[in-house]
Amino acid sequence: MYGHKLHLIKMFHVFVGLIFALLWSCQNNISNQCESVTKPDQKKQIMGQIKLVETILYVNDQEESCKFYQKIFRKLPDLNVQGMTEFIISDNCKIGLMPNKSIVKILAGKTLNPNSGNGIPRCELYFYVENIQMEFDNAIKSGAKLISPIQNRDWGDKVCYFADPNGHIIAFAEKIGNGKK
Repeated sequence: MYGHKLHLIKMFHVFVGLIFALLWSCQNNISNQCESVTKPDQKKQIMGQIKLVETILYVNDQEESCKFYQKIFRKLPDLNVQGMTEFIISDNCKIGLMPNKSIVKILAGKTLNPNSGNGIPRCELYFYVENIQMEFDNAIKSGAKLISPIQNRDWGDKVCYFADPNGHIIAFAEKIGNGKK
């Protein structure tokens, strides 16, 4: 029994030694590498390559989804052709709707067919808005399925959640504070 305790104490000392060595290494070596990654000129260079974010939702019925999102966004699509509908949401954000049958052609059997995930929440669109109550009411009126009513969340947002006709989750949020870390 005593030998077992002695072995545990030795293992603890080895563990503590490794922790101190790791901390010293991080402080002296890795921090220099991290600092070089976080220099402002490098951030600008890396992030400057991303000019626009377009999230494309795979949908069963492009026309039905187009009508739904016209109601949600209260605007006509900026592009609506066979195989793709797009809504420009802001200067650097676009939401696209692509029929499952169109993306299947592009994927060429290299991934699972999106039809196998119909109705399953496959993504979440998280929109920060100025008036969450207005967006909540509009989503209800538009036929979105209520998932969770407006509630204050631990991360410092007031949020409500809905599902679109394809099961994709739509969240409307307002900042209320810093949230828990």
